[in-house]
Amino acid sequence: AFIYTNTDSLMMGFWHLFSQVGYYNAAQKIVAMAIIPANLIATSFFPALTKSYSNQEKEKMQKLFDYQNIVLLSLAIPIVVGGYILANGLIVRIYGASYQPAVLALRILILMGGISYLRASLGRPLFIYNQQRKTFWIAAWGALLNVALNAILIPRFGLYGAAWASVATFSFALVLIWYYVKRLTPLKIINRTLVKYSLVFLVSSILMGIVLKELAACNVNPFLKVGIGTVVYFSCLALFWKFASPTSLSTT
Repeated sequence: AFIYTNTDSLMMGFWHLFSQVGYYNAAQKIVAMAIIPANLIATSFFPALTKSYSNQEKEKMQKLFDYQNIVLLSLAIPIVVGGYILANGLIVRIYGASYQPAVLALRILILMGGISYLRASLGRPLFIYNQQRKTFWIAAWGALLNVALNAILIPRFGLYGAAWASVATFSFALVLIWYYVKRLTPLKIINRTLVKYSLVFLVSSILMGIVLKELAACNVNPFLKVGIGTVVYFSCLALFWKFASPTSLSTT
């Protein structure tokens, strides 16, 4: 991620788009803060997954993997929805009205943030199964793709082209990691339980988004909106849990 985003800035500088580098990095900094939990969560699950692998506890490892993915999705979906809606308020509040061009860049890059959560869930299993070389080549091919896309998109679309290049690069890396996890490990990435939880997270995020859109007409501090959105989202989840009673996790 560090290589990709810095390549974007370097190549925009090559075309003397210095003001756009500032806008791009302003948006990128917010996304970088938003994806910190992804790495913390994946790192927290890593020792338990490794221990289960060492003890050859396949069912336990699958269940831990499912829990990890559910936790990551529970954050990824609302971050993308909320980040898209609150982009304008966050940029203006943090950087000032002169950074208005960064709003659209943030709305594009927040998709990269959501992809980063999915990528975090799949990256660790390749290390556990001693396939870390694959992650190196995925990163290397992604870096080359990023350079190529930047060379095509930046001259035409400026910082927005760089943002879309980052989204495309992260998507490409996610597809490759998905492929190798399915091919080289016994872990099941998608099952019925994950789909059910994902739908709950999506519906809760949509309801949160509706509340945030209503607040857009009010002169409310965007950080307060983040807090309100968080309360609404987890309140919706609590209601679903109370009335829908989701089944316990399984590996089916």
